[in-house]
Amino acid sequence: MFGIGHVTLIYVGKILEAVFNNDLALLSFPVNESLSGLRWSFAKVLQNTGYGIMGGFLFICLLVILLLMFRRRLYASIAIFVLVTIVEILAFTHSLVYLPITLIIAALWTLIISRFGLVAIVIHGVVFGCLQNTLFTLNVSAWYASSMLFVLFLVLLLLGYGFKVSLANQPLFAERLASD
Repeated sequence: MFGIGHVTLIYVGKILEAVFNNDLALLSFPVNESLSGLRWSFAKVLQNTGYGIMGGFLFICLLVILLLMFRRRLYASIAIFVLVTIVEILAFTHSLVYLPITLIIAALWTLIISRFGLVAIVIHGVVFGCLQNTLFTLNVSAWYASSMLFVLFLVLLLLGYGFKVSLANQPLFAERLASD
């Protein structure tokens, strides 16, 4: 869910900047290598998984170092928020209109790092990278629609698996049906 929210917030920020600056030329989204086909999409999933694992370990090591420095989880989380906010502002924020989006993204990063851990960061890397590098279309007969459908199937599969695991293999409606 964080990967979907992250991509959505980025596009909302781009739209807000374009509307605020009254320059719709800012809304041009670059066409990337996603036109290369389904094999490229599968390779990108594997690449994003590697980047997610690397970034996940980086953030977990940073959290451990900050926990050792501050001795409290709250202080370490605040330090991670400050570090992520500084990096996001310096690297990705282009105007003051985008600043609230940057703060929301940094808060979500802090939550995911300090609360959910490595697996959530890896899944975020996969979902975020795939959604950011996919061309979406409503025309499913387009020749590049197969890569879009592959990515959407992958995201739905990950969401379904996460929901199943969160239930701890218990039935969803068993108690309600038994009590009726």
